[in-house]
Amino acid sequence: YTIAATLATLSHIYVRTGDYTQAREALHRSIELLEPLSPLRVGVYSTGIEIGLADRDRDYAASMVRAGEEVIAHRNQQRSYYELWWGVARVRWLISESRHDEAAAFAAAALAEVHALADADLLDRMKLTAAEALYKKGDSNASLSMFRTTFTSGARATLETLATANRVAAILSAQYDAKSAAHYLCRARSILGAGGLTG
Repeated sequence: YTIAATLATLSHIYVRTGDYTQAREALHRSIELLEPLSPLRVGVYSTGIEIGLADRDRDYAASMVRAGEEVIAHRNQQRSYYELWWGVARVRWLISESRHDEAAAFAAAALAEVHALADADLLDRMKLTAAEALYKKGDSNASLSMFRTTFTSGARATLETLATANRVAAILSAQYDAKSAAHYLCRARSILGAGGLTG
């Protein structure tokens, strides 16, 4: 389990540095070490979705979504921490497939479970993906309302979540203020670059 978790973390790092070949290799080595219904397995599939999205490999991302769905269906339990993070990745995948209504509905349904877990970073990330989905389905008022509820816990956000917040802010403001949108997007890239999270 420890080795599998380490390989999954390594795969995530490779995604952020842009080395998708190494990311896939570490991911599949991690999967091989895990029991079929291990909660961590779903977390590994979450990273797989991220690989597919970053590498623009729609088939790979979709296969990771299906794999996660199969494990969750067979576990038939309250969703674990790893499954909720997989949910964030699934929402991002739905958005990438232009299935915005589904993305918004899935994120909204998951928020109560995420909130109960009391993980501020996970909660903010789900809210940010929900805000993006709501905006892209055409509900800008709900999107802005959701966006304003992020970062209210007082907990320190991770660099990835801060970058995500700036990326979503760029999306939400692009139609009305192109200059601000460009600023937010530039800041998102700067945050990731400063953390060594871009290849």
